[in-house]
Amino acid sequence: MTGSPTALARHQTVRAALQWSHGLLTAAEQTVFDRLGVFTGTFSLEAAQQVAADEAIDAWAVLDHLASLVDKSLVLVEGGQTKRYRLLESSRAFALERLTAAGSLEAIRRCHAQAIADTLTGDDPFEEPLARMRRVAPDLDNVRAAAAWAMGPGGDRQIAVALAAATDMLWDAQGFNDE
Repeated sequence: MTGSPTALARHQTVRAALQWSHGLLTAAEQTVFDRLGVFTGTFSLEAAQQVAADEAIDAWAVLDHLASLVDKSLVLVEGGQTKRYRLLESSRAFALERLTAAGSLEAIRRCHAQAIADTLTGDDPFEEPLARMRRVAPDLDNVRAAAAWAMGPGGDRQIAVALAAATDMLWDAQGFNDE
């Protein structure tokens, strides 16, 4: 879609607006934004930190950059008992294109799959099954995306097994036995 021919270039298409907004970010904010594109639906702060952090951007810096992206309306916050974050689909597609162009999509998908597997297993070995299901239910879209990557040609079978083992009761409880 194109906008009015008399409008500024950045107002003519969604892509142009995203490119313009992305260009205003610092390099670290751009990196975090791009990496958040692998999430499908909402995601937790902890998962965002695990996916976006690297040698140059530590987990605490990811927190600062995520807050900045929220302030700039590039990442949305969904309230509830625990805050979750989301990219609009147009923003997500833009971020995935940038990851692909940079040649880092597969590496970030691996980080995403590992982060989701870690989220599913949790830190509490005595967590009640019902509490666990409630905790991980918001990540079902991310579980599907992580499992699709893990079982795909460039995936990781160990992560696929971890995802399957951690979600066996969840699929049944949600009525998604076929999955």
